[in-house]
Amino acid sequence: MCPFRKCVYNERVHSIRLFLLTLVLVALPAGRAAAADTSADSGTTDRKDLVNAVKRLEKKLGFRRTKNFHKESAESAVAYRCYYTGKLELPDSYEKLQLLQGTKTGCPLDTKKYDVFFYPLEAAGSGKTPVSASLEHESVERFLVVPR
Repeated sequence: MCPFRKCVYNERVHSIRLFLLTLVLVALPAGRAAAADTSADSGTTDRKDLVNAVKRLEKKLGFRRTKNFHKESAESAVAYRCYYTGKLELPDSYEKLQLLQGTKTGCPLDTKKYDVFFYPLEAAGSGKTPVSASLEHESVERFLVVPR
């Protein structure tokens, strides 16, 4: 008999290992199929099949269902972020950077007052994120890293 916290931890570790193993088993055939077939529509179909396979696995493992990747977007980014800090400041960590919503054209900040890093997001774990055009054409390994 084990203490409750340790049992819960062991179950989580087992679930995560099972999830990662299944991802590898799903990614290998998908990667081979993507490499073997170079037609324009095949990549999209392979990605849809891959997303559906991962979503089925997540459901089996008890993950909360989301609407991530249910649709596609012609946009290369799903959102734009502007990280910034004062001129010549170096925060101890990324968590201390300031954050503002940007647009396709950039950040609404005065670059004479702030050091600004403009970041177009290919995906975000919002629960409703579409597959962006740039992410759709990424490697299978990169595609699998993005949360569903």
